[in-house]
Amino acid sequence: MQSMQTSIRRSQSRVDAVQQDLSTLKHLVVKTRPGITRLHPDVEQLENSLDLIIARWENLVIQVSER
Repeated sequence: MQSMQTSIRRSQSRVDAVQQDLSTLKHLVVKTRPGITRLHPDVEQLENSLDLIIARWENLVIQVSER
């Protein structure tokens, strides 16, 4: 159990980095697609997928910490 908690702590920085990367991606897409005011479906789909992954990650962190 201790090794799982250690692994989770190490991996949290990767999860945080992916969230930051998505924020950067959204900013760059807006800059590189000038004149497009509608939503960007490709970025929106990626964001939705990442939201699901983050939710699963957070559930895992909670479950491991409760044990």
